[in-house]
Amino acid sequence: RVTWRASDVLERRTGICYAKAHALAALLRAEDIPTALCYQRLDVVHGLVAVRLDGAWHRQDPRGNKPGVNAQFSLGKERLAFTPDRAAG
Repeated sequence: RVTWRASDVLERRTGICYAKAHALAALLRAEDIPTALCYQRLDVVHGLVAVRLDGAWHRQDPRGNKPGVNAQFSLGKERLAFTPDRAAG
């Protein structure tokens, strides 16, 4: 079963990137932390969030880690599963 709703992620502790991003955004917003949903256009569209902390927006990727992917929460260094194409804007 594909877990695609934020509530499914919380219940089943797994889900696709969109669902994880929506769940994280809801949890952060519940704590009054400004959070926006973001999407990366790749071969597929990837869901992540931007969090406003310390006066700046920080993109975060809640998809989780796997071998070769270190997408831990970090304010000092952007750690996304997929490296953004700076030339694309």
